Amino acid sequence: SPDGGSLAFVSDRSGPLEIYVRPLAPGARELQVTSDGQGNVQPAWSPDGRLLAYHSMSQGGLWVIPALGGALRRLTEFGSRPVWSPDGQQVAFQSLSLADLPAISQIPATLWVVPAAGGPPRPVTKPGEPRGGHGPHTWSADGRRLGFIANGVWTVDLEGGALRRISEAKSASDVLFSPGGTLYSGMYSYWKLGL
Repeated sequence: SPDGGSLAFVSDRSGPLEIYVRPLAPGARELQVTSDGQGNVQPAWSPDGRLLAYHSMSQGGLWVIPALGGALRRLTEFGSRPVWSPDGQQVAFQSLSLADLPAISQIPATLWVVPAAGGPPRPVTKPGEPRGGHGPHTWSADGRRLGFIANGVWTVDLEGGALRRISEAKSASDVLFSPGGTLYSGMYSYWKLGL
C-alpha cells in the first residue's frame, strides 16, 4: 500500500483467484477483498490507499473496490494491468486482457487511460506506433507521460501523444520512473536510462 502498511495479493486458496489484503502489523488479520469467483488479478493501489483497481479474467475489463472490501464498480469493459496516475485521477491500462495473451502477436496491445471516477476510456497509443505490443507501463511522477515497453523502451506524452524512444533494449520487461523523473528498465536487473 502507499503507506507501506499493507500488502495486496492474489490467491486461489478458496478456488478461483481472489484479491486479499494483509496488514503488515504483527497480529493483524488478513482480509479477503473480492469473493465473486471471477478470477480477479493484478491489484493496484490508488495513491491514497483507499481503493484497489484490478482485472477480472472472467468478466473482462477493469474494476475498482474499496481496499477493505465493499461495493464493486466496473471501470472499463476491456483491458488489464491497471496503473493509477500519481494524483489518483486516472488509470492507465493495456487494451488486451490476460485471456487475450496468446493473440498478442497478432493483435498487439495498446495503452489507454480512463478517469478513475468513471467515464469513457481514451487511447494513448495506436497499433503499430511503435511496432509490437505496448506495455508494461508506468506513470511519470508529474502524471504527464507514460513509460512503456514496445520493441525497446518508450515514453508517450499524454497530452499530445508524442512518442520518444528511450532505449532499443530488446530484452526489457519492466519500466519504472523515479520520483525525479529518471526512467529505469530491467529484465534481470534494472538499468538507468535517463530522459
